[in-house]
Amino acid sequence: MTPAPPKGAPHHTQSITPPCQEKLQAVLANGTLIGAYIPKCEKNGYYEPVQCWGSVGSCWCVTPDGKHLDATPPICQPSIKKTKSDESQSLFSKQDISSSRCFRQVQQAIGDTILIHGWPIPIDKRIFIPKCDPKTGYFQLEQCSRESQCWCVDKFFGNQIKNTEHAAGDNYTCP
Repeated sequence: MTPAPPKGAPHHTQSITPPCQEKLQAVLANGTLIGAYIPKCEKNGYYEPVQCWGSVGSCWCVTPDGKHLDATPPICQPSIKKTKSDESQSLFSKQDISSSRCFRQVQQAIGDTILIHGWPIPIDKRIFIPKCDPKTGYFQLEQCSRESQCWCVDKFFGNQIKNTEHAAGDNYTCP
């Protein structure tokens, strides 16, 4: 039996797989989960209101059908329970972090991908999306392409450090 759609979702008369459950099954069937966007589904198979792409540290709001709601990240943030140690480790406010150089580059890369491919965002190996430290907003010291080639960067500007290229999975420590 198909679960009832949530309030606000279009009513379907046919017995179909709910949209989030269908997308999740497709992602899992692909087998390549590293760096992939994995949708978060409600128990009824429709999308949770807040979707996050963990590998890029980006969140956005969607309808129950998964349609992107423009300009929503500042308004709809996932509720995350923090401990005192988590709060003391965060050097900047959420607003400072989301406007950091790294997160601006992520937003630009996602915007470029949407312009090229439309929404939802497919994985495009040609477009590099940097990884940011969610607590500080700085670049993570190790950045990797979707082809598993990695390199080290300076945390403030994301500039590659010479002679630090290595394969993903190598036991390499960035300076």
